[in-house]
Amino acid sequence: MANARKIASPSAKHVNLPKSAVNAVFGAYPAQVRTKLLALRKLIFDTAKTTSGVGALEETLKWGQPSYLTTESKSGSTIRIDQVKTEAGRYAVYFHCQTDLVETFRELYPELRYGGNRSILLDAGDKVPEKALRHCIALALTYHARKRCRARRLAAFTASHRARVGATRWLAMTACEGGASLTPPTPHPTACSSCPVSSTGSRFPHWAAPG
Repeated sequence: MANARKIASPSAKHVNLPKSAVNAVFGAYPAQVRTKLLALRKLIFDTAKTTSGVGALEETLKWGQPSYLTTESKSGSTIRIDQVKTEAGRYAVYFHCQTDLVETFRELYPELRYGGNRSILLDAGDKVPEKALRHCIALALTYHARKRCRARRLAAFTASHRARVGATRWLAMTACEGGASLTPPTPHPTACSSCPVSSTGSRFPHWAAPG
């Protein structure tokens, strides 16, 4: 992508002027919305910088919207930000609609406004809910890393259980119900050392929001 670039985090003098073609998009927003979107952009970079395993973000345009990708680490799902063109004074954070991210956000933060299964809606005249958004952004930026971590835990559980019951019995057990394999109890109370962030924003795999 010609307009893409990798940025570890924006310095203070760069916050108000993201360079490249993304700059033209920010410049075209109404002033009040632009201020909020630039603050949101800074929050995304700050969250990436302080979240283990995310690394440098790639800032580019997708569907004409400023977008943030974990191209270096491949830890997360793309985040996009934009004004809501059909509603003056409203802007949004967009997430991949084929993930369960927004569904998770609804459970954690029912007080926020949502656009279906793909966005968090915000009003330019309101204060930015920074704590909730920071957590949601962290979950998006580590979405794939957490999926890989769950797969590793399942594989470890399967191997351990197979070793305990023996190969012959294991084959008989997994042959039941069309060969469905056993799954571990969830969630295990022990934190996974390789998980960069859980839904709590910590290494502990609970679904509750951080205190």
